[in-house]
Amino acid sequence: MTKWGVTTNLTCPLCQEEDENIEHLFFTCKFTAGVWNKLLAWKGIQHIGMKWHEEVQWEIKYMKGSNKIAQVYMLCLAGTIYHMWIECNCRIFQAKQRSEEYMIRHIIR
Repeated sequence: MTKWGVTTNLTCPLCQEEDENIEHLFFTCKFTAGVWNKLLAWKGIQHIGMKWHEEVQWEIKYMKGSNKIAQVYMLCLAGTIYHMWIECNCRIFQAKQRSEEYMIRHIIR
């Protein structure tokens, strides 16, 4: 968004600690990691979120196939990425901020 002139602030709107980029926003941001790891724990998936490349490699190794755990993992991953993007935009454009707990409940629904 800085390239398009929408914002000049590079700081992640979710954690306010590091510069925002795709890797950070979806996988290493403390806010996102908190949501992601709690969703995995909720579904009993013994895994701690990693960086994008590592996450994909882990997924390929352990979450392949059409079993229910793999399907839930993929749904949680897609839901987390989508809702973190929406939350990021809400914080930037609407100055609205929701808690980690709210995001978890929202993704689960």
